[in-house]
Amino acid sequence: MLYENRHLLSPAIRFADALVLPAAAYAMWGVDLPRGGWVEFGPKALSLYAGSLFLGFLLFSRPLQVYQGIRTRRLGSELASLALCGLLALGLGSLTIGLHPTGLGGPQTHLVVGCVGIAGLLGFRFLGIGVLRRLRRRGRNVRTWLLVGDNDRAGEVLRTLDRNPHYGIQVAGIVDARSPTNGKNGSNGNGHSRKRRSCNGSAPRLGDLDRLPTVLSRQVIDEVILTLPLRSHYDQAGWVVRTCAEAGVPVRIPSPFFEGVPTKMKLVEAGDLSMMTYYNGPSTGYALAVKRIVDLLGSSVGLLLLSPVLAGIAAAIWITSGRPILFRQRRVGVNGRQFWLNKFRTMVPDAEARKASLNGKNEAKGPVFKIKEDPRKTPIGRFLRKYHLDEFPQLWNVFRGDMSLVGPRPPVPSEVEKYEWWQRRRLSFPPGLTGLWQVRGTHDLPFARWVELDLEYIDRWSLSLDFRLIAGTLPKVFRGTGC
Repeated sequence: MLYENRHLLSPAIRFADALVLPAAAYAMWGVDLPRGGWVEFGPKALSLYAGSLFLGFLLFSRPLQVYQGIRTRRLGSELASLALCGLLALGLGSLTIGLHPTGLGGPQTHLVVGCVGIAGLLGFRFLGIGVLRRLRRRGRNVRTWLLVGDNDRAGEVLRTLDRNPHYGIQVAGIVDARSPTNGKNGSNGNGHSRKRRSCNGSAPRLGDLDRLPTVLSRQVIDEVILTLPLRSHYDQAGWVVRTCAEAGVPVRIPSPFFEGVPTKMKLVEAGDLSMMTYYNGPSTGYALAVKRIVDLLGSSVGLLLLSPVLAGIAAAIWITSGRPILFRQRRVGVNGRQFWLNKFRTMVPDAEARKASLNGKNEAKGPVFKIKEDPRKTPIGRFLRKYHLDEFPQLWNVFRGDMSLVGPRPPVPSEVEKYEWWQRRRLSFPPGLTGLWQVRGTHDLPFARWVELDLEYIDRWSLSLDFRLIAGTLPKVFRGTGC
């Protein structure tokens, strides 16, 4: 019954999860919280707050892929994405109710609703995962795969399924292609196949490709996994896909078409054309849209809260070293687009003109220029650089969309001209105020290693990683030890 109703199960789980935060809000209504309870928070405002939590959860759950691949997803990753979705929904609810005329009683309300709601989300999901995994181990809600291709890729698939019985995936067997060299791989010479054990011993060998229609018609097969090497079996692979399409059985290909190419792959529609897209890092779509929303919220709140600090720093620079207060420099953003980066001026006004005379003292390896004790720095500039206060105006760049809160640092055009070819991939992602290099790197890090950390961030990117990097950056900034 579970498998037969699988198309209803996921929407039902998503709808039930979306109700947890509103339920927590209603449950806490009327609870007397010291100094900040539900003061003047009437039923209408409460309904608006609960509705915002519900819609916010549904809105953020898709780009965060909370419900994608639940069967085979790691428990920690699933719970982390669920918690992050809940936090973003709470942020949207707090923003919505903050605009309501009656307002909200106080920050303790959001804290209590958040703690109760997130705990409820994680508790229900943990319980549900435990129940589903136990049922799958007992043979309930099971999917059946057929592997096409008896090789190392098939063996990797089988080993993965053997290590994870809670996936609830069983393999009916393996159908293999005839050898392209002698035509007798698994055949008795007259086209009739012999049924024998596969070289991947945990699945039976069901014969050659010509038996595929028979296997599909006589056995329960939910999906076909095509592990044939496509370069040497192109025509046979196409026949497998057509045969499965005619039978209404989906086909999965667990490996890229081009071996050794470190890219991801997805099918996109361009009018009447279907094109396979290869890319690094995240694909464009909902997740990057949420990243942009987070950047807008974070930069606008940061500029608002830090406005007194920004004014004080500007006054200090003007009093101690005159104008200009800001230093504007051309930087390179996504895919080579250039923009003006804003920083508080920390050097003498003619610093750029004096740079050529200091090239021999450059301490950085690679195309970047860096001197730890740069003689061009002003006294207040050294303080601003140590605690990264000079970078606060870049929040305006984030608000404009030139940069993100987290990402590779934007280089200057002269540095990009000296990049090795593989280093240009760091330009494929929006530049940021902080990133993996700032958290894990050091001042004397070689440029090649710096780029490797940026590429690692691009390949691993997720919203949860962004929040972890922001949290890891703050202690370094306060201690004055950041890169």
